[in-house]
Amino acid sequence: MGRKLSGLCGNRDYSAENSGDWQTLEGVFGDGINYSEQDSWAKFDDSGMNSPRGLSCTQNGWAWSDPGHEDYIIMRYVFRNEGSTTINTLFFGQFMDWNVGESDSNSGGVDTTRNLIYEYGSGTEYVGVGLLDPPTAKNVTFIYNPDYVQPNGYILDSYKDWFLKGILSTQTAFPWGDWSMLVSAGPHTLSPGDSTIFAVVILGGEGVSDIQANYDSAQARYQSVGVTEEPGVSIKPAIFNISNVYPQPFSFIVNIEYTVPRESNVALRVYNVSGRLIKTILNAKQWPGIYREEWDGKMSNGQEATSGIYFCRLVVNGNEQSVTRKLLLVK
Repeated sequence: MGRKLSGLCGNRDYSAENSGDWQTLEGVFGDGINYSEQDSWAKFDDSGMNSPRGLSCTQNGWAWSDPGHEDYIIMRYVFRNEGSTTINTLFFGQFMDWNVGESDSNSGGVDTTRNLIYEYGSGTEYVGVGLLDPPTAKNVTFIYNPDYVQPNGYILDSYKDWFLKGILSTQTAFPWGDWSMLVSAGPHTLSPGDSTIFAVVILGGEGVSDIQANYDSAQARYQSVGVTEEPGVSIKPAIFNISNVYPQPFSFIVNIEYTVPRESNVALRVYNVSGRLIKTILNAKQWPGIYREEWDGKMSNGQEATSGIYFCRLVVNGNEQSVTRKLLLVK
């Protein structure tokens, strides 16, 4: 995965140029934590870059085993500007390098209607990646490894930037050979406190029609990821709500879980006991689902808030609806 920031390309992959740009802050992996039968969650930031901009990334992964949903994994990345200046011209992408059978005997195709790209070898096994969110892709492309990867042992940042932005693009994996692939979106502009979502499905199938059907199943389930009523069955939350705040009291970081039942513009803000806004945690469009945000006890100016009572307010579509919960900070 990469991003473009003022001429710098941030990476989170191995054996690559500047591969430590994204630093892991925390993460968890387990069975049926919240939404699926196998959940993963992690958070990264750009502190490994030469000139960090305060960009963070929260990554969620969901997988199921019920019929029709067992051949894909949904990955969602929430990028947030936690810095003090606007970040312009952001591109996000998922790079995949498959080896289906013999690595130098692969081909593939692109389904532009679905923003889906897939690869196959000499058999019937197909693998690929498709864009789920946002609905419009910047680039859906193959990358010929002998030209762009193998000469240096990794893909250069300059090439990665060009592929992310669609300057380099090819929709046919011909001749048969060693190919990787990319799905990207952008450009985005993030003001301080704003966030945006980039989500993909990593999937397999037995032929073109099967991998297309698996993409359609993933798209439908992505739209309904939310509270689990029964094992393996996900539904949309019924109401806007701050469902959990923990730990209480807190000293360093408090987790705020909330539910969004329909696509909405959502803001999450922290106020002091005088009613003064001291921090905007989130201000972004979000799809139906359960979300978790953090407050690190710092105000918008970066200073530490003092011990005391604070209020977290979830505001939907301007002032259409709001929910408030008390926070207790103890230093």
